Amino acid sequence: MPSPRDIQPTVVAFAGRRIDTGGAKAARFPFANVCAVRAAIGASLEGIAPSLLIASAACGADLIALEAAANRHIRMRIVLPFLPARFSRDLGGRPARIQNSGAGSMTML
Repeated sequence: MPSPRDIQPTVVAFAGRRIDTGGAKAARFPFANVCAVRAAIGASLEGIAPSLLIASAACGADLIALEAAANRHIRMRIVLPFLPARFSRDLGGRPARIQNSGAGSMTML
């Protein structure tokens, strides 16, 4: 008998927060929380077991979620709110990258 996931795929749309800059007025996502956020996102994806993760790729929780999806062989779709050059300038910000080791497929729309 097929599992519910085979019949009805689960899609997760993820919207995260960027990591605070050094001069942030209010702490929203301090760099010190990256490991805890990575663990929480990973545990959530394990529990949900989606067939697709949709996210932007801003520097912070978005990249952490995409990395977690790739590590779990979850397909990914990256949706940018702007053209790639503007997105990289405005939201890519700090030098952070996700390595796509072939674990998941990443598509930029």
